[in-house]
Amino acid sequence: MTTVTKSLAETELDRAWAELLTIVESVPSAAVTQPGVVENWSLKDLLGHIAFWSGRACETLRCATAGRFDAIPIGEGDNWVDEWNEREYNARKDHPFTEVRVEWMRNHQNATRALDDTPEEVLGQELRGQPLITEFGYDTYEHYRQHAEHIRDWLRALETTEA
Repeated sequence: MTTVTKSLAETELDRAWAELLTIVESVPSAAVTQPGVVENWSLKDLLGHIAFWSGRACETLRCATAGRFDAIPIGEGDNWVDEWNEREYNARKDHPFTEVRVEWMRNHQNATRALDDTPEEVLGQELRGQPLITEFGYDTYEHYRQHAEHIRDWLRALETTEA
């Protein structure tokens, strides 16, 4: 298993963001609210989801850097991720695409800055039994790649049905 350094995380974050941004910008504007990207979620819904998790990544690093591990939002129980995803979907479902897209971009920029501002030794501290930098990767660049693939698959399916 490769040890994730701050430098590697910054590189992975930049690469995954560039990939996600490229695929998002390729989606026709008429399709951004069409369901089906991930289950019944549209691209708008998915960007809101990603915005939440990258915002959480930023908040996690800021709390840790301030020595406030007790302030890091951590879910409880077996279904906390699903519950948080549902809560955040409901919080944004009636917002326009342009607003959600701005939040998505802003939260990525904030997460990037938070990573830059977090000392390497803080990134190595444990959160839920793993280094903080690993948690950051789950909430950002690994998440970006996962959903870039979902968008790619959805776009292929759209092309097939429209052909």
